[in-house]
Amino acid sequence: MPEKNATSLLEYLSAAGNLSLPKPIAREEALQEILSLLNDSARDGGVTYSLYFGDQWGKSFYAVGLNNDWTEDYLPRDWRMRFDRFLRKYQRWLRNPRCCLGVWSNHTIEPPLIIVDISVLVVDMEVAKRFGREGNQIAIFFLQEGREILTAGTGEATEARLQRLEQEDRIPLLPEENG
Repeated sequence: MPEKNATSLLEYLSAAGNLSLPKPIAREEALQEILSLLNDSARDGGVTYSLYFGDQWGKSFYAVGLNNDWTEDYLPRDWRMRFDRFLRKYQRWLRNPRCCLGVWSNHTIEPPLIIVDISVLVVDMEVAKRFGREGNQIAIFFLQEGREILTAGTGEATEARLQRLEQEDRIPLLPEENG
């Protein structure tokens, strides 16, 4: 087993198994750092946060939402309690070093909300766009430049997409057979 810990996700992925992951960041430390970053005006209210490597802003990755159905929104006063539940609920996925917390605050609505999901970090833009389209993501986010790139997805959750399918894909009623 490698003895040296990677200092970044890019270094970890580039090392082809020759580096170990660092110890995950403690929950309280992660929570405090995310809250601080959400208030940074340069971020426009968003953070992509690795539980191994911290803030990913400015890194050469594309953040892609992993599953629309996993997105949760919280009132700011409920953030601490719900953050713990979110971490426990998705711990299996967050153990993967490519998976990060995608957190942003929406102050354009009343009451304001903190929105959390799981984002996957991808190096190649075409791979990221394809992965986003396959997951029905509206956009991916290029962390190095802080910009969205549209993917042609609708962002609609799986359950809503299935309900729409049921409404649109109707089998015509057959005339009753007369006996």
